Amino acid sequence: MEAGDAPGGIDVADTAADALRGADAAVVVTEWPELRDLPWAELHSTMRNPLVIDGRNHLDAGAMRAAGFAYEGMGRVASPFGSLLETHEPKPGHELVSE
Repeated sequence: MEAGDAPGGIDVADTAADALRGADAAVVVTEWPELRDLPWAELHSTMRNPLVIDGRNHLDAGAMRAAGFAYEGMGRVASPFGSLLETHEPKPGHELVSE
């Protein structure tokens, strides 16, 4: 998409680094290797608010946080209760009966 083709209010950047410069957040919605391989630690200081929402769980959460980003991977455990084991449904014929 060329800059003149973008709908109103959308800025088109030539590179991901250009898009992140001054950004309030980055939202990752694809698993492109070039996004994973960006020099995130260097790009941190170019963002106004270093927040990354990773909708594909494509980036390394620990590395992103170590680089200073507020990072949220969709579907990742965020709750202290997230590591608790799931309870299993009873097998057919072994249902619990409450009185």
